[in-house]
Amino acid sequence: MYLSSDKYMLASPIFEDGRKDLLIKGIKAYLDDDFLVALHILIPQIEASIRNLAEKIGAPILKPSRSGGFHYKNLDDLLTDENIINVLGEDMCLYLRVLLSDPRGWNLRNNVCHGISPTETFNQMAADRVFHVLLCLALVKEEKDR
Repeated sequence: MYLSSDKYMLASPIFEDGRKDLLIKGIKAYLDDDFLVALHILIPQIEASIRNLAEKIGAPILKPSRSGGFHYKNLDDLLTDENIINVLGEDMCLYLRVLLSDPRGWNLRNNVCHGISPTETFNQMAADRVFHVLLCLALVKEEKDR
């Protein structure tokens, strides 16, 4: 039942092999209308996939921390990176930011991952948008695959 959508989504090189089980669980939760679980699984995997894209295209994924050392760039930092914009397009990056990381938009990533979202956030409308993001990211292919 889930195999065809899993294969399509997992074909993109930005979805790491080690995270595919998580993606499958998130997709299954979405298809089973378990939106609370789907959103908690899929949102961090979207961020990991975009970070993986940055690594694959040679964009920096680390930034200096205030106390010395480095931190991973957050999702909004990645989505405003020119290298990512060149791959995903300006409109897609803006869409992802409005949905996931900009406080002027839905800000799902920050609100869910920081435990700020009220229970009613975990609904079909939010889950549909996140699933749509996965479909969009599944379109990312390597140059040689085109």
